[in-house]
This record gives sequence, C-alpha cells and structure tokens, in this order.
Amino acid sequence: MIGNDWDEVLKNEYKKLYFPKIMQQLEQEYQTKQIAPPKDKIFQAFKNTPFDKVRVVILGQDPYPEQGVANGLAFSANNDVKTPRTLKNIKKLLQKDLNIIKTDNDLTKWSQQGVFLLNTVLTIEVGKINSHRHIGWEKFTDAVIKKLSAREESIIFVLLGKQAQQKQKHIAKHHYIIATSHPSPLGVRYGFMESKLFNKINKRLKKPIAW
Repeated sequence: MIGNDWDEVLKNEYKKLYFPKIMQQLEQEYQTKQIAPPKDKIFQAFKNTPFDKVRVVILGQDPYPEQGVANGLAFSANNDVKTPRTLKNIKKLLQKDLNIIKTDNDLTKWSQQGVFLLNTVLTIEVGKINSHRHIGWEKFTDAVIKKLSAREESIIFVLLGKQAQQKQKHIAKHHYIIATSHPSPLGVRYGFMESKLFNKINKRLKKPIAW
C-alpha cells in the first residue's frame, strides 16, 4: 500500500472491514467525480515520512478543496498554483517565529526531515469541504495516531483546529503536544499566530527542522 515500514505497522488496519470500504468508495468516486489529491498521492505523507523517522506530527483537517492544489501532505500545495490562504498564514507565522521567508508551497522538504504532515481525512471532493468526513478516514487516522503514541521516544504533536484536537485523547502523556487554532482564514485569529509553534518545535528537538 505505502512501500515502507508503515505497511507493517498498519497491516492489521488494512484487514479491517472499514478500510476496503474506503478504497472501494474512492475507486468509484475517482472515476465519476473530481477528488483531491490525485489518487497516487493519497498516502504521500506516509511515503515521505516512514514510521520510524517521525519526529513531529502536524495534524490538520482535510485536503485543500480546490482542483490541482493538494499534493497529499497536510497544508502543502503544488508550486504551480496560487498559495492557499491557510498556507499563507503558516508562512507568516514561520517568518514571525524564526525570521524564515518561505517562497514555495511544497512542504516535501519538511516531510523528509521527519515532519509527518497528516490530515484527519485524507481525501475530499473538489469544492466540497468535509465531503469525505465519516467515510472511514477518521478511524484510520485514529489508528495511525495510536501507533505513533505507542512509541517510547517522545514525539511532538501539533494539533491544528478542532478536528485535529479530537485526536488528543489517543496521545500518551510522554509526548509533547501543541494545540492551537487552524491556520485557515476563519481559524487563524483564535491563537494560531500567537502559538510560537515553530519556535517550540525546534527548541525541543536535538536536531532542529530546517524549515
């Protein structure tokens, strides 16, 4: 399914009844509707950040709903599109926190350094926010969070928005949690820009992320 150690970690999850149902529904919808991200990018976050390499989890909601924007990594976007407003706010905080000006949209380099960019729901019908909530993805990402939580070494979990924060109940106490509002235009005013999350992440890591 993924092609790295995540397959071993999640092998029992693949066998549960709900997971093939998700795959079957998506197989139909990719043929009849506009679905984001592209089918081969659904598990891109897992492909880029193997289980044993995860140092930071940044958890969001669902993919960008515009056609051609989402690339399978939470909050990341393709470089050939206009920067989504949510990502603009993330870039503003990065500049505010660490004085780093990020010009591109693609967050692949973050994911390759152990930043697991996960959405609670991995797919969306273009133009319809939350359209794939309750098709089973939440159950799958609950299992993913539980597997990460079971690791002995401390992981930094960044929970952005209410849907992400619902996962906090699955995270063991020895992990470090940053919970704040979603960086979307609607959510950003409720604490995100004051969260200092990039500062907090790098201060806790022996080897800081090159954002």
